[in-house]
Amino acid sequence: MKCTNNKISLIIPVYNEASILKNNVLIIEDAIKRIVNSYEIIIAEDGSKDGTNFVARELSKINSHIMHSHSEERIGKGGAITKAFKISSGEIIIFMDVDISTSLDFLPIIINNIEKGYDMVIGSRFFKKSIVERKFYRKFFSSCFNILVRILFKTGVHDHQCGFKAIRSNVFKKVMSNIYNDNFLFDTELIIKLISNKFSIAEIPVIWKEPKKRKSKFKILRDAPRMGIELLKLRVKLWRT
Repeated sequence: MKCTNNKISLIIPVYNEASILKNNVLIIEDAIKRIVNSYEIIIAEDGSKDGTNFVARELSKINSHIMHSHSEERIGKGGAITKAFKISSGEIIIFMDVDISTSLDFLPIIINNIEKGYDMVIGSRFFKKSIVERKFYRKFFSSCFNILVRILFKTGVHDHQCGFKAIRSNVFKKVMSNIYNDNFLFDTELIIKLISNKFSIAEIPVIWKEPKKRKSKFKILRDAPRMGIELLKLRVKLWRT
């Protein structure tokens, strides 16, 4: 049974993912076509150097449901998502990571919650019902980060960074031009802007498993200080507006 009559635009931001892109995108497509009548998958490819752009291009040529949004130079995860959104045509937008950390069984749940009236729905790894397999130090850092965001911005959200979110297209269009950060903080700032503009957000528990033998592009010692500084900059900017 299909879970919605709305068209779904599923945006997958990628950078240097040639080794897993084809297989995982086809797995994602198999899951989404089982539950919706109309969909498109947009590979938001962000200036990759390992041939990811060629894999994405070939997928878009052989499958009419797959589109390739290419950037010659890196514009960041948020920039790639925003660029892909501009060519999307769905009423509901889903962002998700290409490594399929979040179980695809939650696709109909995240869509149904949008159908119920929420403007954004977030997969959360910090609910009691969530099942999470993750290295301790990454879980600890993520927990600290989310606590800091809640303190600074009063969001009440448990997981700002999980790569599994759905949003109404018209809502995203209203706030995307006011988002400063184009990289790792994009998700967090998007949530903050939605809350400040009184849009409704729901979190759902998910099953999330960190892929084994996969090297994360997020390096804690390098990127955590940057994120802390960017959070403080954002807090100051919002105070001034």
